Amino acid sequence: MTIINDILDFSKIESGRMDIESRPFQLHHTIEAVLKLLAPKAAEKQIALLSTLERGGSSIPETVVGDITRVRQVLINLVANAIKFTREGSVTVAR
Repeated sequence: MTIINDILDFSKIESGRMDIESRPFQLHHTIEAVLKLLAPKAAEKQIALLSTLERGGSSIPETVVGDITRVRQVLINLVANAIKFTREGSVTVAR
């Protein structure tokens, strides 16, 4: 399903019909959701999955404005690839 969605997105980009949303969302929640989604894959490979982002304590604002769907897609792809190509140790999402 992910591959099909990616192909459809590429088609939309090439045709100039990709609509990018601009809405406020909580980045920390998005990152936590992505890590929770990919945690089973990391556990399967005995890889620790970490985030160094602290709520309220980092220089990243609690709420950002952007396209949450695209941000989530990018995070999932980056973290999934990091897990895929990590043999041992950990994968960390950091600012």
